[in-house]
Amino acid sequence: MATLSNADARVKGVEVELTAVPVPGLTLNAGLSLLDAKYTDFPACQPDGSACDGNRLSDSPKSTLNLLAKYDFDLGGRTASIQGGANWTAKRFFDFRNVSYIADDGYWLFDARASYEIMDGLTAALWVQNIANTRYYTNGFDVSAFGYSLLLPGTPRSYGGSINYRF
Repeated sequence: MATLSNADARVKGVEVELTAVPVPGLTLNAGLSLLDAKYTDFPACQPDGSACDGNRLSDSPKSTLNLLAKYDFDLGGRTASIQGGANWTAKRFFDFRNVSYIADDGYWLFDARASYEIMDGLTAALWVQNIANTRYYTNGFDVSAFGYSLLLPGTPRSYGGSINYRF
């Protein structure tokens, strides 16, 4: 059993975002986040009494990247759009001890969306998220005292539609 009590940490990072419109109707977005989040003074956090100094903070990937391309065009006198996105999340640990069996090794997620303006203010859209049906995890817990660990899966491939009205 591990105990978490009053640990010191250091968090340094940078985020960069870029938006470009290379041709009319086409919008490109990119975002990059780099993070260095570590415990600097965390004595006796391991079951054997050793320290966790230098361990990464839980749920703190070293990098994330998001990319999006959206193209708006005229279709029958109304606006239609198609877009595709990709999101990368690097390896992240789900506990302060950085146990590898309750971590996610990093993953890509790909999404797509198409929409059409039916009339002024009314838009219909179809979308697919996690197109590749990538298996990834959103959290994890070490319950090895009971003989297992628990990883909570992320959303599998999903699809749907929406109708929005703006007034």
